[in-house]
Amino acid sequence: MVSENKPTRPTSLYRYRPLGSDLVKRELDAIFSSYLYAPRFDQMNDPMEAMIEYPAEDRFAFLMPKELLELSKKALSGTAATAKKSGLISMSTTHLDYPLWAYYASNFEGICLEFDTQELALGDLQRIPLLPVVYDSITPPQLTFELLAISETMDLITNRLMQKRQEWQHEKEWRYLAGKEGRKLYTDPALKRIYLGPRITQKSKARIIHKMKNRPVEIYEGSVQGFEVEFKCIQESAPWSECERTGAGIFDPQIICSSEDGLRAVLGDKFDALEQKCRELSDHPNLERIDEIRVTNENTIICLTGTYRLRGGHDVSANHWFDADMNRLP
Repeated sequence: MVSENKPTRPTSLYRYRPLGSDLVKRELDAIFSSYLYAPRFDQMNDPMEAMIEYPAEDRFAFLMPKELLELSKKALSGTAATAKKSGLISMSTTHLDYPLWAYYASNFEGICLEFDTQELALGDLQRIPLLPVVYDSITPPQLTFELLAISETMDLITNRLMQKRQEWQHEKEWRYLAGKEGRKLYTDPALKRIYLGPRITQKSKARIIHKMKNRPVEIYEGSVQGFEVEFKCIQESAPWSECERTGAGIFDPQIICSSEDGLRAVLGDKFDALEQKCRELSDHPNLERIDEIRVTNENTIICLTGTYRLRGGHDVSANHWFDADMNRLP
């Protein structure tokens, strides 16, 4: 059921959010505080999510010693239970899916958020798996001991967590398997654009425009044109150098000088571009400091390590990779 071809990771993903009267405070707080909330799988709206079934009688069970059988059953059921209670964050590859606007964004009264996946990887979603949903209405095979013997347990569980019926295929969904339920903070530039639904209230619109005026995010407003919704930019993104900051933006050029010989050997006539890149990065609204610059991968790649201060107050460390021409690598 799961394709053998690894899909290309999207550079942008979209998250539809409601702004009904009972939810507007929660949703705006998430935007203003720069976090995504990861609910549990067992809180999803589709009761067939994370379909994990076992046979009533397993024909291989009689071959196993009783103690091993009981231990295996407990381990498998425990893994499945943990997976179902793990947090996930669902996103789409488009902001123009009208059914999603209808049932996830308060009948076009809500918003759609566009995220930069490379920036999301700097915050609490570092090293968190991002996978596409597989749409297949055929029920996955039951988890038998025979299947477990020839498969990786977590692969079996993950495949079930990433499957939905074909009726949902229009969602074009990708999921972060976020581990523990709760808030996952991101750097401010991770939120690239906010699309306001054509039915958004003036109060919500005004609050978003005001609170985000010093953030690196564009704001678009939708309007109904015939059978289409067209979006027009109503507020430009603030340049990093003019943004409201959470980090101090510290860059000490001595970091480069201390490893100058090795860096020059890799960069050649691009050496001066390294300092320019560091100064650009120091404008990042969340950057606290640039900690280290080193040569890696058999002296062909430059690794720049920085500390970022998220809006929740805690710091995260992240690496940036550059080739010999100072082009940023994924």
